[in-house]
Amino acid sequence: MTQTVTDFAHRSIHVAAQVGKNVTSIYYGSDPHHSYYDGCSAGGRQGITAAYRYPDDFDGIIAGAPAVDWNGVFGSWIIWASYVASGTSSFIPADVWEATVTPEILKQCDALDGRVDGIIVNPDLCRFDPTVLLCTDNDTTNSSGCLAQSQVDGLKKFYQPIYDTNKTLLFSRFDPGAEADMTFGFGMSGTAPPSIEVGSTIHNLEATAFSLSSVLTYPVFGELDRSGTNMQSMGIPIGP
Repeated sequence: MTQTVTDFAHRSIHVAAQVGKNVTSIYYGSDPHHSYYDGCSAGGRQGITAAYRYPDDFDGIIAGAPAVDWNGVFGSWIIWASYVASGTSSFIPADVWEATVTPEILKQCDALDGRVDGIIVNPDLCRFDPTVLLCTDNDTTNSSGCLAQSQVDGLKKFYQPIYDTNKTLLFSRFDPGAEADMTFGFGMSGTAPPSIEVGSTIHNLEATAFSLSSVLTYPVFGELDRSGTNMQSMGIPIGP
């Protein structure tokens, strides 16, 4: 294990907090009264980890969209991409996601909260059925706002939780409606390796997180970053 991985897992925020407090004390001539942390995604994960490992560092923590199961997050992107893999008949181009898939999801699930406003407030209530997008004999795939059978099959898998070969939950499903934001990818581009088998293999994949890809393997980081397990121990649900 390298110091770089340890820093990324939990130590960096702790050290930065200590240094920040020391600099503040020197500059102002008195210790800070309160210290707060705010982070999102990887920063949210670091906030959860800070609360668990270093509870005295901050008086309050805002952990937005915490990527607490780092291995599962990156593994799920690869699995999702395999369902709509580029170069296969299941591939769904970005314009089809935007013009066909997202509008149908909103059509099926927008009103579940009692208000049609283009927002799915609680994606957990949405049970998107992509079969209604299947092309008939008289339709032209995609250009007519419909999908081929292989694309529909890919979407069915895309919006289901990921289980291994023993039916153990590996990661919760992709939330219907989240595909409307294509800027981050989330496997929708189908460009991640498409040949990954759903099963124990996911635990041995090498993460491609930032510049740490050469050292940040799943077993290594799993030992360092246990924030997902930590949340469960604190009674915070992280399931599908």
